[in-house]
Amino acid sequence: MTWVLDNNAATVLVATGRWAEADELLAELAGELAANATRHLQLLRLELAAARGQDEPAAELAAALGKSPDDPRVIGPLHACLAEQALNAGDLAAATHEVAEGLAVVREAAMAEEELRLLAAGARVSAELALLPARARPGNLASGWPQLAAIVADRASVIAGRYPGRPEVAAFGALVAAEQARQRGSDDRATWRSVADAWQVAGQPSREAYARLREAEAAARAGRREQAARALAACQRLARQLPAPPLLALSEELARRARLTVQPDTRGRSVTTAARFDLTDREMEVLTLLAEGDSNRQIARALFISDRTVAVHVSRIFSKLCVRNRTEAATIGARLGLTRPTPASTT
Repeated sequence: MTWVLDNNAATVLVATGRWAEADELLAELAGELAANATRHLQLLRLELAAARGQDEPAAELAAALGKSPDDPRVIGPLHACLAEQALNAGDLAAATHEVAEGLAVVREAAMAEEELRLLAAGARVSAELALLPARARPGNLASGWPQLAAIVADRASVIAGRYPGRPEVAAFGALVAAEQARQRGSDDRATWRSVADAWQVAGQPSREAYARLREAEAAARAGRREQAARALAACQRLARQLPAPPLLALSEELARRARLTVQPDTRGRSVTTAARFDLTDREMEVLTLLAEGDSNRQIARALFISDRTVAVHVSRIFSKLCVRNRTEAATIGARLGLTRPTPASTT
């Protein structure tokens, strides 16, 4: 049916960060579909409102959706969305209630991805609570929260193992593990880079932006300020493109707290590429030439460095791009549109 295709299209647009297009499609579909389809569209509108920090519209949509508790396909994602909204607003107590209520719904309905999404929100709550001084932790958490929080990691691992090959499942599984590491204080840049890479594969830029935020935080904590600034730049670039004001607010708060300076984006796509793959300026120059087919010797001459130095840069680029050879690296560089500057005309 046409409305099923429209629903699917709207879902993909929201998930993949094409929010402006999603707005247009949702506006076109308003009032044209059956009641069951309307609830799904309301859910998508809620996802957008919550992600954008539009609290009043989000509250109205949540209230309307809450009147149909018979459909776990609506109520499960509703609680997941509201849990993430509460987390972005710093309301940890509310987040625990949303997670607990949502898990009760999706477990019974066997909704693997939504359960993982709620488990990831629960892991994030636990990490945030662990970072607070005991006296600052809210006292009105969901009933049985400590017991629920204790099984999050194991349950997520079971679900992720049950559905191999599904990018969203793998990304949520990685996110839960990273949040658990953050709770213990054992997360690092690599932890969050792997999560960001997983969300990049899954094609969900809003979740990738969150992972880049945590990557920046871990890098700053380790004293790796340049890497922290690059990760934060990637987070902000992704969040602005959506746009996602709550994520931008979190990134700006981290920049103030860690005293990070993020350089203005004046070079377009190259800035985004460097930040997302943690490439230095020199590595970007090498990748650009490599994408155009230059040999190590040609790159060395163009950049006035030694062949050996080029080889080191190329090796690091392979590692950061997760590729095995020059062809794969060049393919990524070409896909990203990297080209050397065109010399100015003298005529």
